[in-house]
Amino acid sequence: MLLRGNASTDAPRLALDWDAERPWLHSHAERGNDQLPKKLVQLDRCVSIPPRIGAPGPFCVRIYRFSQEKLSISCRKRNGFGDLKMKKYLSMLLVGVMALVAVSAAQAGAIDDAVKRGTLKVGMDPTYMPFEMTNKRGEIIGFEVDILKAMSKAMGVKLELVSTGYDGIIPALLTDKFDMIGSGMTLTQERNLRLNFSEPFIVVGQTLLIRKELEGTIKSYKDLNTADYRITSKLGTTGEMVAKKLIAKAKYHGYDNEQEAVLDVVNGKADAFIYDAPYNVVAVNKVGNGKLVFLDKPFTYEPLAFGLKKGDYDSINFINNFLHQIHEDGTYDRIHDKWFKDTAWLKDME
Repeated sequence: MLLRGNASTDAPRLALDWDAERPWLHSHAERGNDQLPKKLVQLDRCVSIPPRIGAPGPFCVRIYRFSQEKLSISCRKRNGFGDLKMKKYLSMLLVGVMALVAVSAAQAGAIDDAVKRGTLKVGMDPTYMPFEMTNKRGEIIGFEVDILKAMSKAMGVKLELVSTGYDGIIPALLTDKFDMIGSGMTLTQERNLRLNFSEPFIVVGQTLLIRKELEGTIKSYKDLNTADYRITSKLGTTGEMVAKKLIAKAKYHGYDNEQEAVLDVVNGKADAFIYDAPYNVVAVNKVGNGKLVFLDKPFTYEPLAFGLKKGDYDSINFINNFLHQIHEDGTYDRIHDKWFKDTAWLKDME
């Protein structure tokens, strides 16, 4: 609480002195014989603060202890100097504003950073047909690649694809190796705890490629769920997650890329390959050599989306609006048909 005199300009200013040998309060008034409040029992400290350069006079700051009350500071101004409490409040407010500005600058979004840099860096594992894959000339092409090219064009920047192993792609994003993940990533609850995701740009599901000898015997994933069968998929994918969760009794072995896993089935080392439908519909002919059967009914629901760091809502907003735009203006349908209805791109892979 503040110890103050009367409101009039002639009110006395209380001057309090400390007697080291007599530790109780002595007081006098510079004008008159005003009495101090009864609860004021002891003066702990009296400090006179020199004025800052240009200030009209010093502060007189006194700390009082009241019975059964917390320490309070009384501050009186001299020669018209401003109120200390207000100055302290304004200083704290200024510090808070500066801190908010600094935090905002430190948390600039991936899309804003890409625009300033002139390049959108996207991490992907280019082994997922027909989303991202490497053609015979060493170029990364695919459905998702074309969507990202359209996105970078809308931003007015260049697209840089950063080839990254799928099992390490999330740590690479979190350590700033690129701006976002665009690698056929399924939006799962587990991943969503670590990343923010855009709205899905396509929905797929897990399907099976089985050995031709098992046609008629294996009709769904449930038929594989015994120790008699060997199954495979790609490491770190939802295919692997589903295999371990829904077909847990079968023997599982994963591979670093899809083609190695499919060839395991072609060569009779595994009985089934579990993976996304868009990949399997291509792989059954391109890799199968007539030795595989495609069970094309998906048994999971898997939305694919772009992944970004947690809290990057400005970038999520931009990407979602971009996806809405290309769905409405025909761009999405054109890209989709190129990769899922036309097979001309397969010649580029031979």
